[in-house]
Amino acid sequence: MRIGINARLLLKRKSGIGYFTERVYEALAVHARGSKVFYYTDDSFTGIQEFGLSKINSRQIRKPLYLLWLNTIFKNRLRRDKIDVLLSPNYTPPINPGCKSVVVFHDLAYFKVPHVHPNKLYRDYMKWALPRIAKRADHIIAASIHTKKDIIDIIKVPAEKISVVYQAPSNRFSSNPGRDVIDSMMKKYRLSSKYILFAGSIDERKNLETAIDALSLYKKDTGDSRVKLVLAGKEDMMPKYTRRLKAYINQKKMNDSIIFTGYISEDELIALYWGASALIFPSLYEGFGVPPLEAMLAGVPVIASDISSIPELVGNAGLLIKPGDITGFAEAINTVLNSEKTAKELIEKGRARVMEFSWDKTGKEIYSILQRVVDE
Repeated sequence: MRIGINARLLLKRKSGIGYFTERVYEALAVHARGSKVFYYTDDSFTGIQEFGLSKINSRQIRKPLYLLWLNTIFKNRLRRDKIDVLLSPNYTPPINPGCKSVVVFHDLAYFKVPHVHPNKLYRDYMKWALPRIAKRADHIIAASIHTKKDIIDIIKVPAEKISVVYQAPSNRFSSNPGRDVIDSMMKKYRLSSKYILFAGSIDERKNLETAIDALSLYKKDTGDSRVKLVLAGKEDMMPKYTRRLKAYINQKKMNDSIIFTGYISEDELIALYWGASALIFPSLYEGFGVPPLEAMLAGVPVIASDISSIPELVGNAGLLIKPGDITGFAEAINTVLNSEKTAKELIEKGRARVMEFSWDKTGKEIYSILQRVVDE
């Protein structure tokens, strides 16, 4: 079997889907025995040499314009390489790829929370395109049961055409980076005591105002002025929202309590997890949501929203709060920071829960789907 993968997001400053593509890359290298895997990019990629994978084939393709590239140069290359099945980790395959097609749907945010996408033209295009992509695909991989249900309900895809394959956190989050590394990160961001961590891009869907208001209420109720909130993630996804959020922080007189890190490496993020007292994840909508699982792997208590796919992943291993319940989030912060017993219980439950997710399992399931689609 000859497998093609659109791997452009491997070359960006990786966030959710970029890391997903990287993990799939590593997993298929292990499980695609007897098959050839072709990764298509529009720039050089040295990962093949780094992993020592002789059976992984890199194809560098220059692009003048993404959609044009996708439906002309990329499509022609798939034909030249005699690809049997194309895996599209980021929704969009060519219109007619000339081979079997498996598309990953991480969420349906363009339909469920369209107002949080700043580019109206792209948002409208995706709302038009996704039903057509789903119809043409030979099979769809959904990131969660919740996402599968959204695909069935909103764009009317038959359930038998969709397989749920869970992602997983990288095992790297389970390794303590060491006190020196953690202290270095705390010094870099002026963190002298306890802090709460948010991990993810700074965008409107993440509902960060609730986290800020909850911390403010916690400080008011307890008199604990030292605790800070670290927002670890890219600030350029929604620059207007980021500016509005910083103005909101200023209005609330919380400037000294909120730390923006900007985009950071995975090594830096791991160190921040290991130094954190809790993860706060008040998102309005998630198709999957890896940060709670990363936190569990690092031994960090989880405070998160009780909506979309989050309860499906977290189970009873975190404190789940309605996304608009500021008092509930403040009380959860108080509980985790000031009840050693509760924090310990959440850490233990989290470490047991996260063992149900692994990239080895994910890789096997994705490869099995690709093989089944080719054989049909």
